[in-house]
Amino acid sequence: CRGLQPYLTILMDSDPAVSRWNRTHRLISEAGSLLRLAPKMQVDLFLWYRHLRLSFYYWRLNKGKQTKQVQAEFEQNEGMLRRDWPALYDWVYSGYMPYSYAGKITLFWTDEEPHRSRKWQQVMEGHVQGEVEMHIIPGNHISSRTQYLSVLAEKLSLCLSKVQTNILSNIS
Repeated sequence: CRGLQPYLTILMDSDPAVSRWNRTHRLISEAGSLLRLAPKMQVDLFLWYRHLRLSFYYWRLNKGKQTKQVQAEFEQNEGMLRRDWPALYDWVYSGYMPYSYAGKITLFWTDEEPHRSRKWQQVMEGHVQGEVEMHIIPGNHISSRTQYLSVLAEKLSLCLSKVQTNILSNIS
């Protein structure tokens, strides 16, 4: 229902709301509108441009440095060069601009990827007016939900218990 505040808002290893493709999205959308291009054609232009940018990035990464690690990274991300889920996600996500949020946010970050929390804080500063509670959990984006799932579950349980206690104390 509109206007209701959730009792608990949790973000886990959240990417910042601003995509690196925002500017490209805006330029293609504006040019597409001026040229009266169909939305499908605008998406195709975005995917074509994205493909060229990523191809050039990996070519540059590979140039003069034919290591197994670089080759493995290229092969792992090769799917991003085609019209697939991550590419279409970039198009949709890049058109999003965050709104202000006045409620409390509980954030879970992993200790192996501190750059995520720093980037999120830089981008979201000014968009969150409420309290921000942070929890650091062991591992990375994947291992925090597999190898260290018990730690995550324990911290989530504490957050839920705190909310339940607050709700019950407000009812009494």
